Amino acid sequence: MNKFYSIITATLLGMLITGCSTTLPSKWDDNESAGAADVYWSIQEIRCDDPLVHRYMDHAYGKINWLYYYTKLKGTEDIHPLVDGMRVTIEPLTGKEVGEINPRYCELKRRVLVEQAIIISDTVMGRF
Repeated sequence: MNKFYSIITATLLGMLITGCSTTLPSKWDDNESAGAADVYWSIQEIRCDDPLVHRYMDHAYGKINWLYYYTKLKGTEDIHPLVDGMRVTIEPLTGKEVGEINPRYCELKRRVLVEQAIIISDTVMGRF
């Protein structure tokens, strides 16, 4: 009887180990990871006290839009809404001219964008 239980246990353990490897597909995507890193870097580069801050914002907005459309076309359901939230955060600061962006308002928005970029990066790069 003990031999029977040993065989059953070994079989179930083998099925469990093999089953896990086939039911957890990898979602790693090099392009998405690079896009998340680019977004993070472009947000970190924003200098709110610079008179040309509108250029930093437009550059970051371009990086965010690239990731937004990439995740939309790819159908990434966990990242796409997060990137859409970043677009909503940065849109009031895009398309401006010299002196149109208040440095204090810019800094508040930049802090929010940094937090959003960290969440997106952690989510994308935490995949296997």
